[in-house]
Amino acid sequence: MDVRPAALLLALAGLAWVAWSQLGEETALRQEADLTACRGRVCTVRLTKKSRNLFGYAFTYRTYGEHALSLTVTCTRALWLVGSYRCELSELGPAADDRWERE
Repeated sequence: MDVRPAALLLALAGLAWVAWSQLGEETALRQEADLTACRGRVCTVRLTKKSRNLFGYAFTYRTYGEHALSLTVTCTRALWLVGSYRCELSELGPAADDRWERE
């Protein structure tokens, strides 16, 4: 009995699942990252950079509220490639003065 066709179908199904899982809609994740960036305070956030790798997302924000801050929120899955995302603050620092660049 030749198992190659079954192995091929299983590999293609696994590849399709990983692609769907990794390239799916990120609207809810972006909202969670926005809330994490404000750290429970009322603030306005502006996304300045978004990067993606196999294990999660990194969002770099500029926040405006009590203080202007530059911060990075990293969102990763609970179990490597599966599970729900968890976002946490990974970098925090003062923002450069960009009052002339704001819209």
